[in-house]
Amino acid sequence: LLLTGTEHPDGKLSYNDRYILWDNKSKETPVNLQDHIAQFDRYIRNSDKAVSVFIVIAPSFTENSVKECVKYSLKNDTQILLITADELKEVAELWHKSHPEESFNLGFFKQNGRFDKTMLMF
Repeated sequence: LLLTGTEHPDGKLSYNDRYILWDNKSKETPVNLQDHIAQFDRYIRNSDKAVSVFIVIAPSFTENSVKECVKYSLKNDTQILLITADELKEVAELWHKSHPEESFNLGFFKQNGRFDKTMLMF
């Protein structure tokens, strides 16, 4: 979906009556969610619709980042999913291979913390 202004996530998808937002972080060290949570919270709070899940795409994450996801979701009605670009690519390829005629159900991304591909049904 179209993003307006300068203070926004990298992407937005419509999911039922809510949104899925995402932001890409490219770093040479593991991403520490705590360093970015205020930025992501602004994106979530400024959204014109409720945000079901906020996806953070990065090469790797600190162990503390998962705890930060849980902490955030306990206070808010939004989950935060941490996924690597490699994992995202693998999911796309596996889904296309096993479901060539079906669209990917974005609900599979409604996970909190580190992405777990075993939750998907291939």
